[in-house]
Amino acid sequence: MDRPRKSFRKVLADWNLQWKLLGQQRRGFGLVLVGVLLTAIFLIVWIRGGRVSVLQNLVSAAKRTACPCLRSDSNAKSLLSVAGFVSKAYHKGFSKDRLYAIFGTRRMYSGPLQVAHLDIAVKLDDLQICTNLVTAEGSALERLGNYFSKEESYLMIAGDTQSISLVCQWNTREDLILLQPISCGSVLLTKWAMVNRSVQKVLNREDESNRQLWWRRTGPAEPESEWWLEDGISIVTAVMDRTAQFIEAVKSWSSAQGVDEIVVVDWSSQRSVRSELAKAAPEILSDPRFRIYRVENESRWVLSRAFNLCARLARRRQIFKADGDTAISGDFFKKHRLQPNQFFGGDWKELDDVHMNGALYLYRSDFFGVNGYDERLTTYGWDDSDLAARLVEERGLAFSEFDRTSLHSVNHPDFLRLQKQTALALVDVKNVFGPAIEVQRNRIMLTKMGISQWGDGYAGVHYNLEMRSMSLRGLPPQELQASTRVKSIEEELTKEQIEDASKRAIRIILTRKAMVEPFPADYSLSFYQELASALGDPKSFVHWNVILDGTLAERILALSAVRALKDTTNKKHAWYVTYTWVSPTDSCNCNLSSLVNQHDLPLREVRSPDSKFDYEEVTDVTEMKSQGELGDTLNVRIRCGVPINFELKEQVRRMLRDWIPSDSALAPLRKLKVRALDRHQRWRVDDSGFMGKWTGQSEIREFEDTVDMFVSEERSRKGLQYCDNSSSPTFAIYKDYPELAIILTALYKARIPCLVAT
Repeated sequence: MDRPRKSFRKVLADWNLQWKLLGQQRRGFGLVLVGVLLTAIFLIVWIRGGRVSVLQNLVSAAKRTACPCLRSDSNAKSLLSVAGFVSKAYHKGFSKDRLYAIFGTRRMYSGPLQVAHLDIAVKLDDLQICTNLVTAEGSALERLGNYFSKEESYLMIAGDTQSISLVCQWNTREDLILLQPISCGSVLLTKWAMVNRSVQKVLNREDESNRQLWWRRTGPAEPESEWWLEDGISIVTAVMDRTAQFIEAVKSWSSAQGVDEIVVVDWSSQRSVRSELAKAAPEILSDPRFRIYRVENESRWVLSRAFNLCARLARRRQIFKADGDTAISGDFFKKHRLQPNQFFGGDWKELDDVHMNGALYLYRSDFFGVNGYDERLTTYGWDDSDLAARLVEERGLAFSEFDRTSLHSVNHPDFLRLQKQTALALVDVKNVFGPAIEVQRNRIMLTKMGISQWGDGYAGVHYNLEMRSMSLRGLPPQELQASTRVKSIEEELTKEQIEDASKRAIRIILTRKAMVEPFPADYSLSFYQELASALGDPKSFVHWNVILDGTLAERILALSAVRALKDTTNKKHAWYVTYTWVSPTDSCNCNLSSLVNQHDLPLREVRSPDSKFDYEEVTDVTEMKSQGELGDTLNVRIRCGVPINFELKEQVRRMLRDWIPSDSALAPLRKLKVRALDRHQRWRVDDSGFMGKWTGQSEIREFEDTVDMFVSEERSRKGLQYCDNSSSPTFAIYKDYPELAIILTALYKARIPCLVAT
């Protein structure tokens, strides 16, 4: 159907209506367009003006000269010594109100390590930029504006710190660290590349020759300035490799009521604690209360330094120090209500308690009031007991023992306590007496050797903190490294004092735990270590209980021969030998102590042998080589015992040379001159060994005459002859072992009564 055609008048009317409608739309669009243009102009002016304002403030900061800039190490000491905060940082931006420059930490050298993850705010009015870009020209302004970059690093030197909230001015809800000027009136900022290398070296690690911490603050700040500290309970611990026990323990901590924070220091574990937790217990890493730090480049476990660092990193006023294997009950903190002037601990008065001593619950201020653990103690033991004693004596705190039903140690072998200290332990780590011996040694060194008590006068190890890449939880992991060192207790004592403390420790424990009567104190440390090894791990040895019988000559030679055999025995069949010297008898009526001042042997001098043992008679010590298995105890009586062609003759001779003559034997030795037999039929004895103790020289014929003389005398025959039933003539033995002949000749010349049988 055809559409009806409009009249010309109708078409004009339609056009007029559309034009009016279009006009209304243009007017609305124009208003919007004008508004957008005005807003854009305003923003451009505002941004440009803000940038100019910031640059002007930076110019002022660059022209500021209130403090000397850190140009070289010549003024480093004066600047750093008044600083409370020193950090290597990067620039993140400016606050919206253009009053603050904001930085992030790359490495903190001094300051509150506990909050190193927070952004840093510096008032532009306090900032002093160490740069030569100080002109007000436009190009210089631009260069100064480009001075800041996230890729650049800056050294910041400031005074104290406090918190500041910039919620509306910066893109974070957390407080920031606000830096205060140092005493000269500024916060110094220097590009890291402009800092002298010698200063960088001191910042990273102070020189070994200067251990006085001449610029770093050695302890925590005063309580009123610890602005980051809050009420609540922090559980602090340190771990080195023992993650299996740690994971079980930390699960109990996270489920305990009242815990506000868990601080863990990974002490250079071979497999990081963080990675082990990610595999075995990832839910722990997601707990917002859990904070983990890693200390790098530590080769062995040092409890005192690790736990002092833990406590310093805690951000709560109460700290519960727990070993990495200490598990607690869910109501632990309900059962232990900490009061002022009180602390909870294990039974620290019991010297040998190596199980319950590791836990401690106290106020952080009390812990650092006695300067924490004694960092001179670098081996296992006595650190907890020493700290508890100082808390009582110096702080006047009341000690309360833990309810032992509320905590326990995760099962593990005792040797794990010494596993990371094998180079310093007195005995093998698997020795049952090992931990107790180490506790005793540290106690004696610390309390019996005249060492001053640990306290405010000592500076602990200082650590630098570095922020690393993103962690499993999305937060930057924080790694620490020691920048100073502290002398160990061993470095403050003489070698003789350390040896004395070690011997006393072994004697105390063996007397108490193994019911062993103490041997003389002048026996060597190696003797006591061997004794502790044999008694503490008997299945590692063949124990020979030897009675020395016969004449004095026979006893001395048999004793030396058994020692030589022991020293050459395969390690898989190690020997431990104890000797019994019975006197008087028909053949010998003197003791070994009449001959030598110090023989350093596990030898007892008795009047009669122990009747409860059956002793097997031995006439040839070489038969002992094929007898006994590890863990066996064999009782033998040796008379004569050494064949004329003994395979270890030279070893026996060396042992005879090493004995120290008694005072009564020494006088005639100075007059008797004998040398060892050489191709010229003369005697020669090494000046460095034997000569210094059994000195002398003479012709071989004179020596033979002397031996013949004292052997032929009836009154001395029973003391000097060797194996009267043997085919070996007496003189032949003395010729093979001239040192024995010299010893006995000296005794004969001195008329020592033991050569005369009664």
